[in-house]
Amino acid sequence: MNLQALATLVDQGRIPRIERRIGFLEVINKAHHENINSAVYAHFLSCGIPGVETLFRDTLTDLVYSRTQKQLNLSQSVVSTEVKTPMGGRLDLVIEDFHNQNIILIENKIHHYLHNDLSDYWNYSNLPDARKVGILLTLYPHPIPTELNGKFINITHREWMQAIKEQMQSNDLDIRYEIYLNDFINTLENLTNRYAMNKSAQFYFAHAQQVQLAVQTQQQAYDFLNNQLELIAQNLGWQTYGSSMNWRNFWDQHNVLDTYLTIITRDLINGKMTFRIILELNRADKEKAAEVRKQFANHPQLTSKEQGESKNTYLHFLCQDYSLGTDELKNFGELVTQKIQEDFADITLKVIQYLYPDKNISDWVSNFSIK
Repeated sequence: MNLQALATLVDQGRIPRIERRIGFLEVINKAHHENINSAVYAHFLSCGIPGVETLFRDTLTDLVYSRTQKQLNLSQSVVSTEVKTPMGGRLDLVIEDFHNQNIILIENKIHHYLHNDLSDYWNYSNLPDARKVGILLTLYPHPIPTELNGKFINITHREWMQAIKEQMQSNDLDIRYEIYLNDFINTLENLTNRYAMNKSAQFYFAHAQQVQLAVQTQQQAYDFLNNQLELIAQNLGWQTYGSSMNWRNFWDQHNVLDTYLTIITRDLINGKMTFRIILELNRADKEKAAEVRKQFANHPQLTSKEQGESKNTYLHFLCQDYSLGTDELKNFGELVTQKIQEDFADITLKVIQYLYPDKNISDWVSNFSIK
């Protein structure tokens, strides 16, 4: 394994980091739904908020003019979604100005192939060709069927959003709508970027062998840490629970004890060389936390530690953080066992004996003492 090549790549510090901000539609897993996407467009086009309607409408008509030389006036427009067509189709968006006799027909595509009858959509309106235009709104450039050239044009979401972003700087928008709009723009950009090669993807293909080596190296580090965590359990005479590389529970599985120890290894995985030991109370044991704290109020292993989070059924009753060097990491299992015996063993044993006076713990009790 050529670790030197990997070390050189890492030391050069050239690995790109892509930061991705998600929008609200992504939070609720609706960003890829065309009908919801169209509804958001329709709202911005007809919300009645000064500056927002005109921003969306004018940037769209400017794009239409640049492609078709048609100068459509939509200053008194009405916006509709899911509009039925003569042949039973559904137009995603219709922007129609009855006073100025102009109309824009929009078929909004996020992920799907174009299988819609654009001719049917075009025939929805009887206005002269000079007063209407069809738009195929897509994530990426898409060809227009030959028979509809001059009637439909293709505009991408990115093109429309870019025009809006450029105009936003000179518009005094309502602050709430500026937030909503930036969130929507960000979501559309994320949808577009899913299919684009970003810097991270470019980096991978340029350094594929070294990156694959890094993945192999990571797996070997995980295997080492897994084995060390199993060693801790063996030293204690307990069993491990969980499979995450960020944490592991250690408990008396035979007695099904809900008081146990947890090791948080998240920082180790992230290269910070720290870990946390926790005495954790779960379910009914958690409900007795105040009683336990009162019972052992003067115990030195209790008073020297902080309490951690309480969530759902569990409570991090006592917590302590530790730092270690690279050389110490080589013997992680033995080091953690020693820290448990020095800092947690006695209080853990006494709490278990208090909460479970009838349990037989003779198989492992001797392991909870300093050797």
